[in-house]
Amino acid sequence: MTIVTPGRLSHMNAVIPDYQEAVKHFIEVYDGNFMLDLPGPNWNACLIEIGGVITEFFGPFNFMLNSRNGAHWLGVEYEAPMKESRAAVAANKMRILRDLEVAFHTDPADGFGVDYELYEGTFFGPDAPNVQAHTRDPDYWRNEHPAGVTGPVCYTQACASLDATGALLENLFGSTCIYDVERPALAARARGYLVSD
Repeated sequence: MTIVTPGRLSHMNAVIPDYQEAVKHFIEVYDGNFMLDLPGPNWNACLIEIGGVITEFFGPFNFMLNSRNGAHWLGVEYEAPMKESRAAVAANKMRILRDLEVAFHTDPADGFGVDYELYEGTFFGPDAPNVQAHTRDPDYWRNEHPAGVTGPVCYTQACASLDATGALLENLFGSTCIYDVERPALAARARGYLVSD
């Protein structure tokens, strides 16, 4: 079976009710690096880097409508080649909701609550072509920024079935389970999967 061979985790998505205040907060309080303005007909959006982690913030123009009908899922973008990504998504019977040719979004209903966005490109590094400000050097985040944060460790996805969600990660990305533990304080079980480096 064809699998997606993801490169790095590109970014996570956050849908927020007060776009201007949130952007101001992350820039002024966390010294966020405003990388790219992405206005659209239905929302304002931008990429902000903090600690080597990029987040795409969305501010829908009609937040009440958006909060009633969605987005109630996790949005995660990985760098990945398009041809194999499309084949892997089709093999796993996942629908594509939005197709931009160099990137696409899967239907979160097919990803146990996750919209996987796969992008044949990068926003990282001094040569990234599609940004207004490039990512800062990891040394800056590690040694100069007060938080000393240098990149993501993981993200958490709550799901109804660990087995089904884990099988999707294994089949779609070739992921491997790296831990499986009880979380008694939550009355839950947790599994960690390695998706990309």
